[in-house]
Amino acid sequence: METSNEQRTNRPKELRDAPREGISIAHFLTVADIERSARYYEKVFGARILSLGDGNAPGYLQLANIWMILNVGGGPTPDSRR
Repeated sequence: METSNEQRTNRPKELRDAPREGISIAHFLTVADIERSARYYEKVFGARILSLGDGNAPGYLQLANIWMILNVGGGPTPDSRR
């Protein structure tokens, strides 16, 4: 099993840029289109796109000390209300 430090160093450099001081917030957003949403946050708020995801992978953006994770929503689950 990898330690958290080993897991961190195996990630792309852009995903290892956690701030050295202060706090960091990860915010998960469910979106219909990862690339379109990422471009919106980049253009309007100046977010830095770290990854647009590929296949089933989510997209990652950084805006100051906020990490934004963009992923498409799934369908209803068997236990959800209709």
